[in-house]
Amino acid sequence: MEEVYEVGPAFDRLFEKAAKHYGVLVKRDARYLKWRYLDCPDGEHRIFALKRFGKVVGWSVFRIRGTVLIWGDALFQKPYAVFAKRLILQILKQQFRTIRRIAGWFSKNPAWWENVLADMGFTVTKEPNGLVAGVTIFESSLSVASIEENLHYTMGDSDLF
Repeated sequence: MEEVYEVGPAFDRLFEKAAKHYGVLVKRDARYLKWRYLDCPDGEHRIFALKRFGKVVGWSVFRIRGTVLIWGDALFQKPYAVFAKRLILQILKQQFRTIRRIAGWFSKNPAWWENVLADMGFTVTKEPNGLVAGVTIFESSLSVASIEENLHYTMGDSDLF
């Protein structure tokens, strides 16, 4: 696990391998990560990559608000998602000693990711502001029902992170 300040082809390869296990989602490749997090003018986002034998197999993005660590985005190859817990614990131990709580905003899709979060001790609660996901369908092969069943989103997909 390491904090990264640049993203490149390894993140593109990860997206290509991982995306098929997430359903419908924003293309979280290197270009997106750079634009969304690294080039963000507030400079508060921190990207951590999980590597296995030198290859990126997952990443997460965090920011701190007071004593709360906000886990705003993540993408893992399905077999390596179980290491997300180790990633979080190591980050807390090394980087964020003043943190009292961890909060995140992840959709219930895919179910395997929801299970990983539950195994880590996260609980599902209502969004405190009563917000819900909203999408515009541009692809005729998609329907509202298919989006509801398959949409993977995180706080990073909103303006709140």
